[in-house]
Amino acid sequence: MFAKDWRGEHLLHERFCLGLDSTGRPLGLPRECPACKQSLAAGKEPTVITWRNHWKKCQPDYPVTNVFTMKNIIAMFEKDLLPTTDWNASFGNILSRRATLMSDRTLWPIAQKWESNPNAAVHETKTVLRAYRDDFSTFFRDAIPLSFHAHVSDITPHIIVSVILALELESTCLKKTEKLSAKQIQDCGVAVFNGSYGAGRGVLAVTAAAPFIRETSSGQAPAVLTLAQLRNLPRLKQTLSKLRAEGTVAAIVEIVASSTGRLLTKDEWENLAQACHSAGLYLVVDEAQTAVRCGAPFAHHHPTYSAYRPSFVLFGKGLRACGIAAYTDGVMTTSLGHTSETMRKVTYRLDSTFSEPINSYVLLQSWAIVRAAMKEDWPRRATRIGENLRRILADMTPPGKTTSVMGMGAFILIERGQAATLCITGASAGKKTIRWLPPLDKSLANYEAVRALFGPASAMFRDDLYQLLDEPTMVCVNCGEALEGAEGTSWVRCPTCKGAFCGFCTEEGYEMAPVHQRGECLSF
Repeated sequence: MFAKDWRGEHLLHERFCLGLDSTGRPLGLPRECPACKQSLAAGKEPTVITWRNHWKKCQPDYPVTNVFTMKNIIAMFEKDLLPTTDWNASFGNILSRRATLMSDRTLWPIAQKWESNPNAAVHETKTVLRAYRDDFSTFFRDAIPLSFHAHVSDITPHIIVSVILALELESTCLKKTEKLSAKQIQDCGVAVFNGSYGAGRGVLAVTAAAPFIRETSSGQAPAVLTLAQLRNLPRLKQTLSKLRAEGTVAAIVEIVASSTGRLLTKDEWENLAQACHSAGLYLVVDEAQTAVRCGAPFAHHHPTYSAYRPSFVLFGKGLRACGIAAYTDGVMTTSLGHTSETMRKVTYRLDSTFSEPINSYVLLQSWAIVRAAMKEDWPRRATRIGENLRRILADMTPPGKTTSVMGMGAFILIERGQAATLCITGASAGKKTIRWLPPLDKSLANYEAVRALFGPASAMFRDDLYQLLDEPTMVCVNCGEALEGAEGTSWVRCPTCKGAFCGFCTEEGYEMAPVHQRGECLSF
């Protein structure tokens, strides 16, 4: 009987068991299937027979064996429960490794229906879009998404002007002197700040960090201001008033500088808001990289910036949907006198311009992310992840040395050399700085789990994760650049830390490459 149990249910239990917790206590069998999210037992732990029978039906192509156990199942279907050293997150495009849409029991059936019925997808998108806007506005504190675009770089000054004109057309209390002038409509001028991340193309590419992007900028160059100009309010008002007369429509600013991590100060924000209001310019905040990740729905929602709301917000990247959102009570937009009801007319006008204002699948992806972020309080989790990482950085800084950590929440920028010694894959922010953009997963909110990724003792843990996750490496652990083009044709994965470094870093002996080759990369 004992032998039969060992070969039967006991062996099955070993394969399906979650293992032990940090105190050595058995975690038992999962009550929900990681693959299909079906509950396997109401209020109690399922039996191994229940699990075996369910798994055979659920995933017949992945039979459980001695080498494919519950750990592998979780790594395949619930990556977010395991920590990772990939803090590039597709250059900020991934907020969570979890399949949020598939996990959403309300939205996933809609996705399956639309997949099998394209006509339903086209006809129902606009109806679903209204519900999406409601949830978006609730989570992002009354910001209403107006127009959507394939990429945040597609939101050019001309798009901003078009949105303003749509708002003006539905306004009943706007004075003639407050409307955009003919010159503003013609020129579509904007003002940006030196050091802004810029865009991948068009007018705003002029301030991009990468030289090859700046070389492709086109259109009327924006007025480039310095942050120092924000400190003198009277002079700033004069400058912006002059720009408005010359055809400038809006000032675009980052709360957290994407290339340096510098935070806009309270005084700088308030001076800019007051000067824009005085000069009649709209105030636009670029939150493409900072949404949710900075420890608030948008970075400008932090108490430091609560005195004023911007006119518009640019969003994208991790939210999957890219677009421009407006506040009815923002700088300048408050004079339009819009309410939630009149804003519906504006969105109807904008949506009716296109047969499909947003791709149906992108809409559901974004909605699932917004719903999950709201339900699970991802901004709070981002704050905790950021606190953990700053604590670890402080612990790992040698006595007598200082470390420069910039950014906000889980949007962290550190010196490139230091980032390389820690063997964490980040995202390049120029020649001197690396961005850490960790996924906002439960596993990275656990200090002990994240701390285990650092130092010599982490080699075995990293190897286990590498074997379990089996994720292709797309970015160089040294320079934070994508392994694409000529540099990506010959890259090497370090056998010690499991990071990969590109051909350029290997050939040049750049920073940590020789240390990786000697297997000493985790000894710092």
